[in-house]
Amino acid sequence: MFNRIESLIGETNVTPADVAENLMPKSPLDEPERRLFHLIQALEEAKEVAAKKKAEESDSDSANHGRGSSAPS
Repeated sequence: MFNRIESLIGETNVTPADVAENLMPKSPLDEPERRLFHLIQALEEAKEVAAKKKAEESDSDSANHGRGSSAPS
């Protein structure tokens, strides 16, 4: 579990505050393992959002270059 978290943190752009927010218990009944799984879910979502944003930027760049744009690179 911790290897997965370490890997995801390395692949995403998250702040220590983001990590802490996901680890903080929301109620006295919140178990630590549940918070770790919540952190993994949040990191996976952040990774997906970053991948989609990168793909959209790549598609946008390809579209602009494909139209013969005279804008400087």
